[in-house]
Amino acid sequence: MKAKTLLLTPALGAVFALAGCNGSSPHGAGSSTSTLTHQLDESSNGKHLAVHFGDTIVVTLHSTYWTFGVPGGFILQPITPPQVGKGVNCPSVPGSGCGTVTMTYNVGKVGTGRIVAHRTSCGEALKCTEAQSNWSVSLTAT
Repeated sequence: MKAKTLLLTPALGAVFALAGCNGSSPHGAGSSTSTLTHQLDESSNGKHLAVHFGDTIVVTLHSTYWTFGVPGGFILQPITPPQVGKGVNCPSVPGSGCGTVTMTYNVGKVGTGRIVAHRTSCGEALKCTEAQSNWSVSLTAT
């Protein structure tokens, strides 16, 4: 079978180029389509983050006792399951909670949402206070 070659005239090429410019871009007409990676940690607790469709959000919390809840608003898609890492200068004592838990999300929809995490233990045999137990960030995705 003989392969066919498609040649575009300048006018036809312009038609194809304009077909993608209908204003339905998640970033809006005329804006860049590049995505960003947002790094969040304990200092982000209680804050609001403006993100764009397609951005990546990486949350790293510094205790292996943190568990992530289902993202509220369903604008986020988990990319990986929670990743547990060994912290710097961690003792080899089991149950110390020393280390990190990292969760990575993709912003898959436009809208509002929330990332939440919870823990009950703040160290070996140390119960967290209410303020230490909950972590959250609210999001607006455009």
